[in-house]
Amino acid sequence: MTYKVFLKDLGNKLKMQRKKLGLTQSELVEKINKGLNKNDDDYLSDKQMSRVECGENATRLDKFVKWALALEKTPDYFLLGIDYGDARTGISITDALNITAQGLETINNKGSDKVILKRLDELFSIYEVDTIVIGRPINMNGTESERTEITDKFIHKLKCKYNTLKIETIDERLTTVAAHKTMNLLDVNKYKKKNIVDTISAVYILETYLNKIKVN
Repeated sequence: MTYKVFLKDLGNKLKMQRKKLGLTQSELVEKINKGLNKNDDDYLSDKQMSRVECGENATRLDKFVKWALALEKTPDYFLLGIDYGDARTGISITDALNITAQGLETINNKGSDKVILKRLDELFSIYEVDTIVIGRPINMNGTESERTEITDKFIHKLKCKYNTLKIETIDERLTTVAAHKTMNLLDVNKYKKKNIVDTISAVYILETYLNKIKVN
């Protein structure tokens, strides 16, 4: 996803949530600016809001919590994405508005599911996660493979251990390809690619899910 497409998607999601609440742009701006003066750094004008919704500008990430409150979204509610692998597992997380997916980290599990689960426990103590979204590897022709079976076993462990959370799966056939294309566009060197490809794949997995629920 290019930065331009990201901005457009961000604006569309903000607009959809605003309309869902029956608010005009001016009414949302008024809620966000409550208690602020026009000279304050965090003050938002109607023109700025319009540009954000049109995908022409982006708000700072540190404003997301305030926007979340104005849009009646719980600021401590997150979705977590997983790109599961034998050696490394990528992790992504949503922002407080559940608008965008952001790379969080890569777990060097080296074939140990216990390492992944232990780190997830630590992350869940920091982030109030409601939903886990994990990529499910399928062959390009739609058939399942040995890797699918291995991943399904890990998904079963997730469902048993985190039985109060929603566990969703996403077809991850094209996520790794997309991750490599992104890194090539950003001119990421070979050594760094190895360290971040799983995290970027986890971002694409979570973005795919966010787009899916947006449509539905």
